[in-house]
Amino acid sequence: MKKLAAAHFVWIQLVILSSAHFTADVFAGLLPVIMPAIQTRFGFSLTAGIVLISILNIVCNFIQVCTGHIRGNNEKPLLLPIGMLLLGCVCFIAILPAHDYSFWFMVPLIAVTAVGVGIMHPESLRAVHSLENIPPSLASSIFLNGGYLGYSMGGWICAMLITALGFYGLLWLLILPAIAFAGIYLTKIKLAVETDNNKPMQLNHKIEQFGFIFIMMMAIPATTAPTLLCALLPQRIHQLGFTLDFGGLTVMFLAGGTVLGTFFWSWIAHKKGELFALITSLLLGVPFLYAYLFMMKNNYALAFLFISGFNSGSAYPLIVTLARYAKGFTLGGRMGFVIGGAWGVASLILWMMAPVVERVGIEPILLATPMFYLLAAVIGFNMVMLKRKNRMLYAS
Repeated sequence: MKKLAAAHFVWIQLVILSSAHFTADVFAGLLPVIMPAIQTRFGFSLTAGIVLISILNIVCNFIQVCTGHIRGNNEKPLLLPIGMLLLGCVCFIAILPAHDYSFWFMVPLIAVTAVGVGIMHPESLRAVHSLENIPPSLASSIFLNGGYLGYSMGGWICAMLITALGFYGLLWLLILPAIAFAGIYLTKIKLAVETDNNKPMQLNHKIEQFGFIFIMMMAIPATTAPTLLCALLPQRIHQLGFTLDFGGLTVMFLAGGTVLGTFFWSWIAHKKGELFALITSLLLGVPFLYAYLFMMKNNYALAFLFISGFNSGSAYPLIVTLARYAKGFTLGGRMGFVIGGAWGVASLILWMMAPVVERVGIEPILLATPMFYLLAAVIGFNMVMLKRKNRMLYAS
Protein backbone atom coordinates (compact mmCIF):
# COMPACT_ATOMS: atom_id res chain seq x y z
CA MET A 1 0.00 0.00 0.00
CA LYS A 2 2.86 2.37 0.87
CA LYS A 3 4.60 1.56 -2.42
CA LEU A 4 1.40 2.38 -4.31
CA ALA A 5 1.03 5.68 -2.46
CA ALA A 6 4.68 6.53 -3.14
CA ALA A 7 4.21 5.76 -6.85
CA HIS A 8 1.19 8.05 -6.99
CA PHE A 9 3.09 10.81 -5.17
CA VAL A 10 5.90 10.66 -7.74
CA TRP A 11 3.36 11.32 -10.48
CA ILE A 12 1.95 14.24 -8.48
CA GLN A 13 5.46 15.69 -8.25
CA LEU A 14 5.89 15.29 -12.00
CA VAL A 15 2.61 17.14 -12.59
CA ILE A 16 3.73 19.94 -10.23
CA LEU A 17 7.09 20.26 -12.02
CA SER A 18 5.38 20.25 -15.41
CA SER A 19 3.00 22.95 -14.15
CA ALA A 20 5.95 25.03 -12.97
CA HIS A 21 7.51 24.59 -16.42
CA PHE A 22 4.17 25.64 -17.93
CA THR A 23 4.18 28.79 -15.81
CA ALA A 24 7.77 29.71 -16.66
CA ASP A 25 7.22 29.29 -20.37
CA VAL A 26 4.01 31.32 -20.31
CA PHE A 27 6.26 34.26 -19.51
CA ALA A 28 8.96 33.10 -21.92
CA GLY A 29 6.48 32.83 -24.78
CA LEU A 30 4.18 35.80 -24.41
CA LEU A 31 6.36 38.45 -26.11
CA PRO A 32 6.38 37.09 -29.70
CA VAL A 33 2.59 36.83 -29.82
CA ILE A 34 1.81 40.22 -28.29
CA MET A 35 4.72 42.04 -29.99
CA PRO A 36 2.49 43.46 -32.77
CA ALA A 37 0.34 45.06 -30.06
CA ILE A 38 3.45 46.33 -28.24
CA GLN A 39 4.79 47.82 -31.48
CA THR A 40 1.49 49.57 -32.10
CA ARG A 41 1.15 50.93 -28.54
CA PHE A 42 4.78 52.04 -28.07
CA GLY A 43 5.73 52.85 -31.68
CA PHE A 44 8.53 50.28 -31.94
CA SER A 45 10.01 49.15 -35.24
CA LEU A 46 10.13 45.52 -36.39
CA THR A 47 13.84 45.40 -35.52
CA ALA A 48 13.18 46.75 -32.00
CA GLY A 49 10.52 44.09 -31.48
CA ILE A 50 12.86 41.28 -32.55
CA VAL A 51 15.60 42.69 -30.30
CA LEU A 52 13.27 42.60 -27.27
CA ILE A 53 12.29 39.00 -28.03
CA SER A 54 15.95 38.10 -28.50
CA ILE A 55 16.94 39.70 -25.17
CA LEU A 56 14.37 37.58 -23.37
CA ASN A 57 15.51 34.41 -25.13
CA ILE A 58 19.25 35.04 -24.89
CA VAL A 59 19.29 35.97 -21.20
CA CYS A 60 16.98 33.17 -20.07
CA ASN A 61 18.85 30.54 -22.06
CA PHE A 62 22.48 31.48 -21.49
CA ILE A 63 21.94 31.94 -17.77
CA GLN A 64 21.00 28.26 -17.71
CA VAL A 65 24.48 27.42 -18.95
CA CYS A 66 25.94 29.47 -16.10
CA THR A 67 23.71 27.98 -13.41
CA GLY A 68 23.28 24.42 -14.74
CA HIS A 69 26.47 23.11 -13.16
CA ILE A 70 26.22 24.78 -9.74
CA ARG A 71 24.78 23.08 -6.65
CA GLY A 72 25.26 19.76 -8.46
CA ASN A 73 25.49 17.79 -5.20
CA ASN A 74 22.64 19.57 -3.43
CA GLU A 75 19.24 17.92 -3.63
CA LYS A 76 17.29 20.87 -2.17
CA PRO A 77 15.96 23.32 -4.81
CA LEU A 78 16.93 26.96 -4.37
CA LEU A 79 17.07 28.58 -7.80
CA LEU A 80 13.74 27.00 -8.75
CA PRO A 81 11.61 28.92 -6.19
CA ILE A 82 13.67 32.12 -6.64
CA GLY A 83 13.08 31.94 -10.38
CA MET A 84 9.33 31.64 -9.85
CA LEU A 85 9.35 34.90 -7.87
CA LEU A 86 11.07 36.81 -10.70
CA LEU A 87 8.83 35.68 -13.54
CA GLY A 88 6.16 38.34 -13.32
CA CYS A 89 8.36 41.41 -13.93
CA VAL A 90 7.47 41.48 -17.64
CA CYS A 91 3.82 42.08 -16.70
CA PHE A 92 4.72 45.58 -15.52
CA ILE A 93 5.20 46.77 -19.09
CA ALA A 94 1.47 47.44 -18.69
CA ILE A 95 2.19 50.54 -16.58
CA LEU A 96 4.85 52.03 -18.89
CA PRO A 97 3.96 55.21 -20.83
CA ALA A 98 2.93 54.64 -24.44
CA HIS A 99 6.07 56.16 -25.98
CA ASP A 100 9.07 54.78 -27.85
CA TYR A 101 11.48 55.73 -24.99
CA SER A 102 9.73 53.04 -22.89
CA PHE A 103 11.92 50.60 -24.80
CA TRP A 104 14.73 51.33 -22.32
CA PHE A 105 12.47 50.66 -19.32
CA MET A 106 11.14 47.53 -20.95
CA VAL A 107 14.61 45.99 -21.40
CA PRO A 108 15.37 45.51 -17.65
CA LEU A 109 11.85 44.23 -16.94
CA ILE A 110 12.21 41.64 -19.68
CA ALA A 111 15.75 40.78 -18.57
CA VAL A 112 14.69 40.12 -14.94
CA THR A 113 11.88 37.87 -16.14
CA ALA A 114 14.41 36.10 -18.36
CA VAL A 115 16.66 35.51 -15.34
CA GLY A 116 13.73 33.95 -13.50
CA VAL A 117 12.91 31.69 -16.43
CA GLY A 118 16.55 30.75 -16.87
CA ILE A 119 17.59 29.87 -13.33
CA MET A 120 14.63 27.59 -12.70
CA HIS A 121 14.97 25.37 -15.79
CA PRO A 122 18.10 23.28 -14.96
CA GLU A 123 16.95 22.62 -11.39
CA SER A 124 13.44 21.68 -12.47
CA LEU A 125 14.83 19.23 -15.03
CA ARG A 126 17.15 17.75 -12.40
CA ALA A 127 14.08 17.33 -10.20
CA VAL A 128 12.38 15.38 -13.00
CA HIS A 129 15.42 13.09 -13.23
CA SER A 130 15.15 12.39 -9.49
CA LEU A 131 11.71 10.80 -9.91
CA GLU A 132 11.97 7.03 -9.73
CA ASN A 133 9.87 4.39 -11.50
CA ILE A 134 8.98 6.67 -14.41
CA PRO A 135 10.75 5.95 -17.75
CA PRO A 136 13.03 8.92 -18.54
CA SER A 137 11.66 9.41 -22.07
CA LEU A 138 8.12 9.64 -20.71
CA ALA A 139 9.06 11.87 -17.75
CA SER A 140 11.07 14.20 -19.99
CA SER A 141 8.23 14.36 -22.52
CA ILE A 142 5.59 15.22 -19.90
CA PHE A 143 7.82 17.86 -18.32
CA LEU A 144 8.83 19.42 -21.63
CA ASN A 145 5.24 19.32 -22.82
CA GLY A 146 4.33 21.50 -19.85
CA GLY A 147 6.76 24.06 -21.24
CA TYR A 148 5.46 23.72 -24.79
CA LEU A 149 1.90 24.24 -23.59
CA GLY A 150 2.93 27.26 -21.53
CA TYR A 151 4.88 28.78 -24.41
CA SER A 152 2.04 28.34 -26.86
CA MET A 153 -1.02 28.94 -24.68
CA GLY A 154 0.68 31.77 -22.81
CA GLY A 155 0.85 33.92 -25.91
CA TRP A 156 -2.75 33.16 -26.81
CA ILE A 157 -3.95 33.84 -23.26
CA CYS A 158 -2.05 37.14 -23.18
CA ALA A 159 -3.48 38.16 -26.54
CA MET A 160 -6.97 37.47 -25.23
CA LEU A 161 -6.29 39.43 -22.01
CA ILE A 162 -4.96 42.43 -23.94
CA THR A 163 -7.89 42.31 -26.36
CA ALA A 164 -10.41 42.19 -23.50
CA LEU A 165 -8.75 44.32 -20.80
CA GLY A 166 -5.95 46.22 -22.48
CA PHE A 167 -2.34 45.88 -21.35
CA TYR A 168 -3.39 45.91 -17.68
CA GLY A 169 -4.79 42.42 -18.30
CA LEU A 170 -1.19 41.15 -18.15
CA LEU A 171 -1.19 41.74 -14.38
CA TRP A 172 -3.60 38.80 -13.96
CA LEU A 173 -0.73 36.51 -14.98
CA LEU A 174 0.95 37.16 -11.62
CA ILE A 175 -1.38 34.55 -10.11
CA LEU A 176 0.39 31.71 -11.96
CA PRO A 177 3.84 31.93 -10.28
CA ALA A 178 2.19 32.10 -6.85
CA ILE A 179 0.32 28.84 -7.50
CA ALA A 180 3.42 27.07 -8.89
CA PHE A 181 5.55 28.25 -5.95
CA ALA A 182 3.03 26.82 -3.48
CA GLY A 183 2.96 23.47 -5.31
CA ILE A 184 6.76 23.15 -5.26
CA TYR A 185 6.87 23.96 -1.56
CA LEU A 186 4.06 21.63 -0.52
CA THR A 187 5.28 18.57 -2.46
CA LYS A 188 8.87 18.93 -1.16
CA ILE A 189 10.51 18.54 -4.56
CA LYS A 190 14.08 17.17 -4.51
CA LEU A 191 16.81 17.31 -7.16
CA ALA A 192 18.86 14.53 -8.74
CA VAL A 193 22.49 14.87 -7.60
CA GLU A 194 25.55 14.20 -9.71
CA THR A 195 26.34 11.00 -7.83
CA ASP A 196 23.00 9.65 -9.08
CA ASN A 197 23.89 10.32 -12.72
CA ASN A 198 24.67 6.72 -13.56
CA LYS A 199 22.22 5.17 -11.15
CA PRO A 200 20.63 2.11 -12.77
CA MET A 201 16.94 2.41 -13.54
CA GLN A 202 14.25 -0.13 -14.16
CA LEU A 203 13.83 0.32 -17.93
CA ASN A 204 12.51 -1.96 -20.63
CA HIS A 205 15.11 -0.78 -23.15
CA LYS A 206 18.67 0.46 -23.09
CA ILE A 207 19.14 4.09 -23.99
CA GLU A 208 21.94 4.69 -26.48
CA GLN A 209 24.92 6.64 -25.23
CA PHE A 210 26.69 9.19 -27.44
CA GLY A 211 29.22 11.96 -26.99
CA PHE A 212 27.53 15.10 -25.72
CA ILE A 213 29.16 17.29 -28.38
CA PHE A 214 27.27 15.42 -31.12
CA ILE A 215 24.00 15.85 -29.25
CA MET A 216 24.62 19.60 -28.96
CA MET A 217 25.37 19.79 -32.67
CA MET A 218 21.95 18.26 -33.27
CA ALA A 219 20.18 20.32 -30.60
CA ILE A 220 21.15 23.73 -32.00
CA PRO A 221 19.44 23.43 -35.42
CA ALA A 222 16.54 21.51 -33.83
CA THR A 223 15.89 24.51 -31.55
CA THR A 224 16.66 27.22 -34.12
CA ALA A 225 13.72 26.24 -36.33
CA PRO A 226 11.01 26.58 -33.64
CA THR A 227 12.67 29.74 -32.28
CA LEU A 228 12.36 31.43 -35.67
CA LEU A 229 8.86 30.10 -36.21
CA CYS A 230 7.49 31.21 -32.84
CA ALA A 231 9.09 34.66 -33.10
CA LEU A 232 8.22 35.46 -36.71
CA LEU A 233 4.91 33.67 -37.36
CA PRO A 234 2.81 36.08 -35.24
CA GLN A 235 4.40 39.01 -37.08
CA ARG A 236 3.64 37.44 -40.45
CA ILE A 237 0.10 36.61 -39.36
CA HIS A 238 -0.37 40.25 -38.37
CA GLN A 239 0.95 41.37 -41.77
CA LEU A 240 -1.62 39.15 -43.47
CA GLY A 241 -4.41 40.99 -41.66
CA PHE A 242 -5.35 38.41 -39.02
CA THR A 243 -6.19 39.39 -35.43
CA LEU A 244 -3.72 39.35 -32.51
CA ASP A 245 -5.32 36.30 -30.89
CA PHE A 246 -5.11 34.37 -34.19
CA GLY A 247 -1.35 34.83 -34.05
CA GLY A 248 -1.44 33.22 -30.61
CA LEU A 249 -3.66 30.45 -31.96
CA THR A 250 -1.13 29.77 -34.72
CA VAL A 251 1.71 29.28 -32.25
CA MET A 252 -0.60 27.15 -30.10
CA PHE A 253 -1.32 24.83 -33.04
CA LEU A 254 2.40 24.37 -33.61
CA ALA A 255 3.09 23.61 -29.95
CA GLY A 256 -0.12 21.58 -29.56
CA GLY A 257 1.06 19.22 -32.27
CA THR A 258 4.40 19.01 -30.50
CA VAL A 259 2.73 18.11 -27.22
CA LEU A 260 0.76 15.22 -28.68
CA GLY A 261 3.62 14.11 -30.88
CA THR A 262 6.07 13.73 -28.02
CA PHE A 263 3.94 10.99 -26.45
CA PHE A 264 3.77 9.10 -29.74
CA TRP A 265 7.49 9.49 -30.50
CA SER A 266 8.40 8.57 -26.91
CA TRP A 267 6.56 5.30 -27.51
CA ILE A 268 8.46 4.81 -30.79
CA ALA A 269 11.72 5.58 -28.95
CA HIS A 270 10.81 2.99 -26.34
CA LYS A 271 10.40 0.38 -29.11
CA LYS A 272 13.03 1.40 -31.68
CA GLY A 273 15.48 3.65 -29.83
CA GLU A 274 15.72 7.39 -29.22
CA LEU A 275 17.95 8.22 -32.19
CA PHE A 276 15.79 6.34 -34.70
CA ALA A 277 12.67 8.14 -33.43
CA LEU A 278 14.52 11.45 -33.42
CA ILE A 279 15.71 11.29 -37.05
CA THR A 280 12.39 9.95 -38.34
CA SER A 281 10.32 12.62 -36.60
CA LEU A 282 12.56 15.42 -37.90
CA LEU A 283 12.24 14.24 -41.50
CA LEU A 284 8.49 13.58 -41.46
CA GLY A 285 7.59 17.08 -40.27
CA VAL A 286 9.43 19.05 -42.96
CA PRO A 287 6.99 18.51 -45.90
CA PHE A 288 4.03 19.55 -43.73
CA LEU A 289 5.85 22.67 -42.56
CA TYR A 290 6.48 23.71 -46.15
CA ALA A 291 2.83 22.99 -46.97
CA TYR A 292 1.76 25.34 -44.18
CA LEU A 293 4.17 28.11 -45.16
CA PHE A 294 2.96 28.11 -48.76
CA MET A 295 -0.73 28.07 -47.76
CA MET A 296 -0.72 30.05 -44.51
CA LYS A 297 -3.16 32.63 -45.87
CA ASN A 298 -5.85 29.97 -45.48
CA ASN A 299 -7.20 28.99 -42.07
CA TYR A 300 -7.17 25.27 -42.92
CA ALA A 301 -3.36 25.43 -43.32
CA LEU A 302 -3.14 25.28 -39.51
CA ALA A 303 -3.70 21.52 -39.85
CA PHE A 304 -0.37 21.23 -41.68
CA LEU A 305 1.34 23.28 -38.98
CA PHE A 306 -0.11 20.99 -36.32
CA ILE A 307 1.19 17.88 -38.13
CA SER A 308 4.61 19.49 -38.54
CA GLY A 309 4.75 20.15 -34.81
CA PHE A 310 3.59 16.59 -34.14
CA ASN A 311 6.63 15.29 -35.99
CA SER A 312 9.58 17.69 -36.19
CA GLY A 313 8.66 19.57 -33.03
CA SER A 314 8.68 16.32 -31.04
CA ALA A 315 12.37 15.69 -31.68
CA TYR A 316 13.72 17.98 -28.97
CA PRO A 317 12.51 15.99 -25.91
CA LEU A 318 14.30 12.97 -27.37
CA ILE A 319 17.48 15.05 -27.62
CA VAL A 320 17.13 15.91 -23.92
CA THR A 321 16.79 12.21 -23.08
CA LEU A 322 19.96 11.40 -25.05
CA ALA A 323 21.74 14.24 -23.24
CA ARG A 324 20.71 12.74 -19.89
CA TYR A 325 22.81 9.64 -20.64
CA ALA A 326 25.51 11.25 -22.82
CA LYS A 327 29.26 11.11 -22.24
CA GLY A 328 30.97 14.24 -20.99
CA PHE A 329 30.22 17.05 -18.49
CA THR A 330 28.15 16.70 -15.35
CA LEU A 331 24.42 16.05 -15.40
CA GLY A 332 23.59 19.65 -14.46
CA GLY A 333 26.08 20.95 -17.01
CA ARG A 334 24.60 18.83 -19.78
CA MET A 335 21.09 19.94 -18.88
CA GLY A 336 22.20 23.57 -18.86
CA PHE A 337 23.89 23.27 -22.25
CA VAL A 338 21.22 21.20 -24.00
CA ILE A 339 18.45 23.52 -22.80
CA GLY A 340 20.04 26.90 -22.20
CA GLY A 341 22.95 26.59 -24.61
CA ALA A 342 21.00 25.24 -27.57
CA TRP A 343 18.07 27.64 -27.22
CA GLY A 344 20.52 30.48 -26.46
CA VAL A 345 22.41 29.96 -29.71
CA ALA A 346 19.06 29.77 -31.50
CA SER A 347 18.14 33.12 -29.93
CA LEU A 348 21.42 34.64 -31.11
CA ILE A 349 20.57 33.49 -34.62
CA LEU A 350 17.19 35.20 -34.25
CA TRP A 351 18.92 38.40 -33.09
CA MET A 352 21.24 38.31 -36.12
CA MET A 353 18.22 37.82 -38.37
CA ALA A 354 16.66 41.15 -37.26
CA PRO A 355 18.39 43.36 -39.88
CA VAL A 356 17.93 40.64 -42.49
CA VAL A 357 14.20 40.51 -41.77
CA GLU A 358 14.00 44.31 -42.00
CA ARG A 359 15.72 44.13 -45.39
CA VAL A 360 14.18 41.10 -47.13
CA GLY A 361 10.99 40.59 -45.14
CA ILE A 362 9.72 37.81 -42.89
CA GLU A 363 8.52 35.33 -45.51
CA PRO A 364 11.96 34.31 -46.95
CA ILE A 365 13.28 33.63 -43.44
CA LEU A 366 10.25 31.49 -42.59
CA LEU A 367 10.72 29.48 -45.80
CA ALA A 368 14.31 28.73 -44.77
CA THR A 369 13.44 27.42 -41.29
CA PRO A 370 12.66 23.79 -42.30
CA MET A 371 16.27 23.44 -43.42
CA PHE A 372 17.34 23.54 -39.78
CA TYR A 373 15.25 20.43 -39.07
CA LEU A 374 16.88 18.72 -42.05
CA LEU A 375 20.34 19.67 -40.76
CA ALA A 376 19.59 18.15 -37.36
CA ALA A 377 18.41 14.95 -39.06
CA VAL A 378 21.61 14.75 -41.14
CA ILE A 379 23.74 15.12 -38.01
CA GLY A 380 21.73 12.38 -36.31
CA PHE A 381 22.15 10.09 -39.30
CA ASN A 382 25.92 10.67 -39.19
CA MET A 383 25.88 9.70 -35.51
CA VAL A 384 24.19 6.41 -36.44
CA MET A 385 26.75 5.70 -39.17
CA LEU A 386 29.66 6.57 -36.88
CA LYS A 387 28.31 4.27 -34.16
CA ARG A 388 27.87 1.48 -36.69
CA LYS A 389 31.41 1.98 -38.00
CA ASN A 390 32.86 1.84 -34.48
CA ARG A 391 30.98 -1.39 -33.78
CA MET A 392 32.40 -2.95 -36.92
CA LEU A 393 35.91 -1.91 -35.94
CA TYR A 394 35.51 -3.38 -32.44
CA ALA A 395 34.05 -6.58 -33.90
CA SER A 396 37.04 -7.04 -36.24
